[in-house]
Parts: sequence; structure tokens; C-alpha cells
Amino acid sequence: MLIPLAALPEAVGRVMLVFCGLASYAFVAHRLRAKPISIVFLLLSPLVLHVLLNGNVDWLAMIGFILPPPLGLFFISIKPQIGIAVAPFWLIEAWRQGGWKLVVKTFVPFAIVLLLSFALFGFWPTYSFSVIGKSWNASLWPMSIPVGLALFVTSIRKRKIEYAMAASPCLSPYLVFYSWGGALLAIVSSVPETIAAVVGLWVLVAVRYFS
Repeated sequence: MLIPLAALPEAVGRVMLVFCGLASYAFVAHRLRAKPISIVFLLLSPLVLHVLLNGNVDWLAMIGFILPPPLGLFFISIKPQIGIAVAPFWLIEAWRQGGWKLVVKTFVPFAIVLLLSFALFGFWPTYSFSVIGKSWNASLWPMSIPVGLALFVTSIRKRKIEYAMAASPCLSPYLVFYSWGGALLAIVSSVPETIAAVVGLWVLVAVRYFS
């Protein structure tokens, strides 16, 4: 998907990557019913700026939140720590809407690719436990497990994907700081909460910088 960018000169490729990232965050926020002011605060948050400065592609995984589940599953699997609770949310929703037939239609293509990845690379989900103690690990796991489970159950009860998006980082044993962007997107439809969260994130960055 990013091969055309790799063919460009390095400086141009970096600029295009930043543009794609900003556009993707803004588009996903728009689809999640964010008002313009919320989108501005989102794009100016340390989470978004950090991921763009690092040239990472978390925004690709977050595009999966607004895609049809059969396609979205492939996108959120780019960074499982960002959407780990979204997949079971979609599973339960598929069962509610169409029973086992819709579950099969939605999940079998992704399941086949997932099993092939295990055959080629081993059971790679277990690799995440090897980096739990790393200094860059911004996960709150396992302390965040109760919060994550509560948010996931709320997503099932209210049938709203935003709660599953917020639950995912809480249930992941590792993630970098900017991967909390999925949780920020979960509240982007509300202006006061978005502003409060972004201000709080900048306070966190300042405290860590000066401590």
C-alpha cells in the first residue's frame, strides 16, 4: 500500500507520509462525527504528532475502524494493539445481525490469512509479551485489564464501536505512546472531552520532559 511512497525521494516520501497520516486521522474523525474543532485538537495532539514524526503507520490501522468489518479486520491487524477489542465486537455484531452465516462471511477470509501468517511466522501474538518490560512500552497492562473489559462489555451492551476502540489499548500488553490514538478517536465526537484529553496529554508530555 505504501510502495509508491518508497519509490519517491526520501524527503518527498516523508512529507507525503505525513500528509497521508494527517488526512487519514482527519477523515476517520470526520466519519466518527467529530466537529471541526475536535479534529483540529486531534491533529495537534502529541499522539498524532508523535506518530507522524516517527514515520509510523498507526493511522492505517485506525482507518479500519470506519471500514466494513470484512475489510476493516485486515486494517486493524496491522497494529493489533490498537484494535484488539474491535474484532470481537464485530464478531458479536455479525452474529446479532445475521447469525452464523454473516459471521462466516465476515471472518473466514481474514481467518484464512491469519492462519497462513501463523504457518509462516509462528504464533506471533506471543511475541508481544517479550517487550512488556521495555522502557518505551506505554501500556498500563495488566492494571488496565478491568477498565478494558468494562469498556468492551459497554460496547456490546450499547452496540457502539467507540467503546471497543477505547478498550483495545487497555487490553494490550504492549503499545507505544502514540498508539493510544485509537482511544482518543473514541471520544472525538465530543468536543469538551477531546479538548480535555488533548490538554491532559500535553501536560503529561511536559511533566515527563521536565521530570
